[in-house]
Amino acid sequence: MFCTKCGNEIPDGNLFCTKCGAKVKSIEPQIIEPPILDDPFRIKKEGSNTAAKIVIMVVAGILMFVIGVAGEIFVHINAKKFMAESKARSADKNLDDGKYDEAISEYIKALEIYPGIDEPYLGLAAAYEKKSDLANAQNAIETGLKNTDSSELSDKLEEIKKQIEDIRAKEAEEKRLKAEAEEKARREEEERIRREEEKEEEERRRREEEEAKKNDPARVRQELIAKCGTGYEVGQVVPDFTFQDQYGNNVCITDFLGKSVYINFFTTWCPYCYYEMPDLASAAKDFSSSEVSVILIDLDEGPELAFEYADEYGINFPIYFRDDWTVKGMEIDAVPLSIVIDKYGMVVGNNRGMSEYSWMHDALADAVDNGY
Repeated sequence: MFCTKCGNEIPDGNLFCTKCGAKVKSIEPQIIEPPILDDPFRIKKEGSNTAAKIVIMVVAGILMFVIGVAGEIFVHINAKKFMAESKARSADKNLDDGKYDEAISEYIKALEIYPGIDEPYLGLAAAYEKKSDLANAQNAIETGLKNTDSSELSDKLEEIKKQIEDIRAKEAEEKRLKAEAEEKARREEEERIRREEEKEEEERRRREEEEAKKNDPARVRQELIAKCGTGYEVGQVVPDFTFQDQYGNNVCITDFLGKSVYINFFTTWCPYCYYEMPDLASAAKDFSSSEVSVILIDLDEGPELAFEYADEYGINFPIYFRDDWTVKGMEIDAVPLSIVIDKYGMVVGNNRGMSEYSWMHDALADAVDNGY
């Protein structure tokens, strides 16, 4: 008896095939014919069926293994996603409570667990926004867009970019307004300083004009004449007499107003006149030429003899000559005659006869220092 399924010969009395385990049906003995020579692939075909079954079984096993691994991975991923969402919810609570640093820390931990969901990125951006840190908020959203495909993140990124643009525009406007205010303040300060400088300059000019008017020698001279009168004695104002230079030009004593003047009347035949010249030269050197002038007035001879006299005795002072006038109120009864006047024409020294260095120096010092 043979198995109807696999063709195996089954011993008598067995109810199941010893090879494939199929239940035995009572059938008549069959004679298995040998392979026919005109079909040489018949045995090969029967072997191919067995190999196909083996391949199917292997593939099925592999599929079951892959499915199992995929299932484990799926379960693991879902678990991490669940944990990340739980962390994000905890961070949401901190965000609502105003604990922004704690919320940021929780959102970062959630993303470390599972970076593939958008909620932690949105929450992290919101926390940074609360802290006015839009740069990190933008960075959080951009990182989220690299790990997820969320339209909500894209919208949020545009919103943050607009906020940044608005803030930058506001800062630029504030900077512009500040610069304008500073420039305005600078111009106002410059204008204030300019006005003050103009006021100070005007005040300075006014004071100088008043001082110049107050100290104008001609004006002061007239005041002194009204107060002290004219004459050649100390305390009087010398009259406005004239004399001539070597070319015959008239010169007034008032032409020397503003400087103290040592006036020496001399003659070339007077020995005392040239005896005192060295002392006069020494006394004149004690003062600045801007303060003191020394003039010699020849009473008799004229330019030719006077300049020969000056050359002979080394006299370097300017020499003038009397005109055909009578010195007002002056009686020249002796030579040399020295009269010292201050810058206003007031007589501070008068000496008939030869003068010594000490008298010359003191008289000029009194004239220079006379402050009237």
